Formats: sequence, structure tokens, C-alpha cells
Amino acid sequence: MPTQDDKGAPLDARLKQYHDAIASEFELAKNPTPDNIDKIRENAATQFLMAVPKAVERILYLSEHAEKDTTQLAASKFIVASALTKDGIGEAGDPLLQLLNELKQNDNKKQPKK
Repeated sequence: MPTQDDKGAPLDARLKQYHDAIASEFELAKNPTPDNIDKIRENAATQFLMAVPKAVERILYLSEHAEKDTTQLAASKFIVASALTKDGIGEAGDPLLQLLNELKQNDNKKQPKK
């Protein structure tokens, strides 16, 4: 009988999904084309986004339960810095927003002044 996870999905089925995803990435990477590389990047970005909730939970857990005070302090500093910055993003800000702002500034510099 397959083991159930906290969401009720059989772990064996989820393991097969992970296996199929890894096999697909491996096949794409064997013969890279620009389309394949874009697909690999898209898949990687999706996986990172899906990992965010667990990462947040882990940071919150470490801030309260880590054995070392230095680990608790580092996790707490990260939480406070993230909460106090604009849009809850770390000190550097949202990299995509920064890129868009830079592109706007460069575009404004290139346009002829009237």
C-alpha cells in the first residue's frame, strides 16, 4: 500500500512524476537547441518558484528552533530584512524590477530630446 503524504497524494505517484521530469530534462540537455535551453530554464524557474513556500517555512522554523544562536539570528535577520523592504524582497530588491528600470533609463537616454 503506497504511503500518503500530507496532501493525500500517493508518494509513489509523486516519485514517478519527479523521475519523469528528471528524465525529460536529461533528454533535453543531451541535444541542446535554443528551444530546449529555454524549456530547461522555464522548468528550472518553475521548480524554484514551487520551492519558495517550503524555503520560507524552513527559515521561519530555523529562526525559532535552530540549535545555534547564530543560525537563529541569521534567519531572524533575513526575515526582518525581507519584511521591512519594499514588496517583501531582500535588500537588493526585485532583480526583474531592477532590470526593467535600467532598461527604461537606457531607453530614455537614447530618445532624442524635443
